[in-house]
Amino acid sequence: MMWNKRILPAITIAALLIGFLISLQFQTHKKATRAEQLQNDRMAQARTVVDQLKERNQDLQSEYKTLTAEIEKLSTKEQNSGAAVTQLDQYKKMDGTEAVKGPGIKMTILDSGPDVKVLAPILPEDLKKIVNTLRLAGAEAIAINGQRIVGTTSIVSSGPSNIVINQVPISKIRGSSYEVLAIGDPGNLTDYLDKMIAQALKEDGIKVDIIKNQSITIPSYKRGYEFKLSQRLDG
Repeated sequence: MMWNKRILPAITIAALLIGFLISLQFQTHKKATRAEQLQNDRMAQARTVVDQLKERNQDLQSEYKTLTAEIEKLSTKEQNSGAAVTQLDQYKKMDGTEAVKGPGIKMTILDSGPDVKVLAPILPEDLKKIVNTLRLAGAEAIAINGQRIVGTTSIVSSGPSNIVINQVPISKIRGSSYEVLAIGDPGNLTDYLDKMIAQALKEDGIKVDIIKNQSITIPSYKRGYEFKLSQRLDG
């Protein structure tokens, strides 16, 4: 009887422990099953999204091909139309291959002569600053001593006193001055040049004169464009 009284609590504890372990295993299995179900649901949703994206991509590719074909057809059909000619003229103005006329300014820079005492003559860097300032002020076309300034224009030194623009040596007008022409808002161009360029040049002894004009004519860019390595990007 004493043995039964001692063993009974141990059996009870063991039974409770076994029950707890079984319950824990069931809960763990239940959680694992739930996690697996969630994972399967997410994978199914992901597959649905991927399928939808593939379908949308196919639709976009089809639309792209249709639009490309339509554009090429219109380009061929309308290449001689008024709209196409107008657009071509606009491109010519933008790339400088066509002479232009409009309101703007004429800037004369005198850095030599009997009445001029300068600390240093005009350098290519000075002309570059003038070009950049005019562009900042909204100039639509620029020329220096008859050379049209375009995107590929270079302004460099050639020898101690010569400046080359567009690979062409420019001669000083009347042997002593540079003439900068620009088309744009005359007031705006003058204001920018006065504040950012003219004052500094005058402090160096260079004579600067800026005149507003409602009819400035700027010549075309003569050299043309050459692309050796660049290729058209189709699509």
